[in-house]
Amino acid sequence: MLLAQIASQIVSLVVLAWMMRLVAPADYGLFGMVLPAVMLPRMAATLGLFTAVLQRNLSDSELTGLFWLNVTWGLVATAVTALAGLWLADAYGQPVLSSLCLSLSGTTFVVAVASQHQALLERKFQLGPLAGARLLAQVCGGFAGIYSARRGAGLWALVAQQYGELVVLAIWAWFLEPWRPGWPTRGQSARGESTSGLVAFSSYYSASQLVYYVAQNLDKLLLPLFFGRAADMAIGLYSQAFNLMMRPVFVLTSPVTGLMVAGLSQAVGDRAAHTAIVARFFRLAGVALFPCAAGLAAVAPEVMLVLGGYRWQAAGWILAVLAPAMAAQGLANLGMHVLSAAGRSGRLLAATVVLCLLLIAAGIATVYLGRSGFLGLAADPTINSALGLAGAYTLVLAGLWFPAYLWFCLRTADVRPRDVVLPLVPSLVAAVVMGLAVWGLGRIPQLQSLAPAARLAILVGAGVVIYAALAAREFAWCWRELWSSAHASGTGNSISASELPADESSSMPNP
Repeated sequence: MLLAQIASQIVSLVVLAWMMRLVAPADYGLFGMVLPAVMLPRMAATLGLFTAVLQRNLSDSELTGLFWLNVTWGLVATAVTALAGLWLADAYGQPVLSSLCLSLSGTTFVVAVASQHQALLERKFQLGPLAGARLLAQVCGGFAGIYSARRGAGLWALVAQQYGELVVLAIWAWFLEPWRPGWPTRGQSARGESTSGLVAFSSYYSASQLVYYVAQNLDKLLLPLFFGRAADMAIGLYSQAFNLMMRPVFVLTSPVTGLMVAGLSQAVGDRAAHTAIVARFFRLAGVALFPCAAGLAAVAPEVMLVLGGYRWQAAGWILAVLAPAMAAQGLANLGMHVLSAAGRSGRLLAATVVLCLLLIAAGIATVYLGRSGFLGLAADPTINSALGLAGAYTLVLAGLWFPAYLWFCLRTADVRPRDVVLPLVPSLVAAVVMGLAVWGLGRIPQLQSLAPAARLAILVGAGVVIYAALAAREFAWCWRELWSSAHASGTGNSISASELPADESSSMPNP
């Protein structure tokens, strides 16, 4: 699964670099303006039920009831997205946003039809085939986007890319997962006591994800509010920098979140096994997230120049400011799944509301200061505001909210924080030292005179060597852990059966 994720990100970066040379930053900005209108209804319709299916072993009738509920909500979300375009076009003074929302609304229905099959595949630990399907879908979406962009589609190439990826993924998810829903009946409606509990859980979870999404996409809300049509370029630069910052988070946490939730749900009642699973996954993620965050902060300008060229140069500085938040973002995602596995979706919602309010307050302040010229970071006030917004995000998320949130998640799940935090310290220290060393190396005049691609290759290579030397023990632990987990039970599961209660380990599904 991890290898598939790495391959997926390599494909994604190649497609992104190609698309960034064919599609203007302003078009990415327009696309970013409509993303909240697409993603918020989609998340409300699908995410909670996806997690409910992943967390619990459901009967066929319950699965059928949830499937048709998912489809119904997907249709409602599709309509909401289509209608939201009319308001966005009027609010931002961009008529094209109406057509863009209408075009993208169908993607939500495609996701709703396929989400339950993907959840079932994860529940059964069929992660390899699912990862292969996602990789194939990504390649198809990239081909559709690049082909359309080369034919002069511009903004609409981004729409073609979305449909190409999501439709192929939906088809393959149905092909891989043999379960099929029955026709909806009154007896299979979401009114039973068990299913109603799932709907309540999914509602809280979906609400928390909606709030979390708003917190992560304030640029698409605040920059147009302060600058109107002039914000197109800044939104395009900020959104691509943010997406690049999040890529390592998806690579490193996506392979483990499904396993962690399923494993924790089966370790209920055994505190030692529960704590061991949480500590293992956090340590595995930290070993990789910390160096990615530190290294990206040191080489972000070179990354953007290599990917997009000089018209994306300002995004490099935004990425450098956002990079330190990467590790906190990834570990916060794991904490979110610890809470959901414990069935505490209400508390998850409360924690995300606090984060959103903090980020809104800090974001409004920094965007206002950027527009007024107080933040003298760039000549363009919109770029100033985008840089200030990135700084506010990193400061609030990593410096203020995340430490309290991690303690809150672990204590709520009855896990001692020190059992999870202390194993993270060696990799964190090694990553900070490596990041400082790479940053200092990049200031050498001889390196600064090289082409961006050559300079980036040297700096990344140096960072890998330095971190490997400083964190050799952590790498050895990771290798032993992954190898023993893959072979301990003879089934290929990433969670060792020996760490589950005796009455549960025999029921672990075979991949």
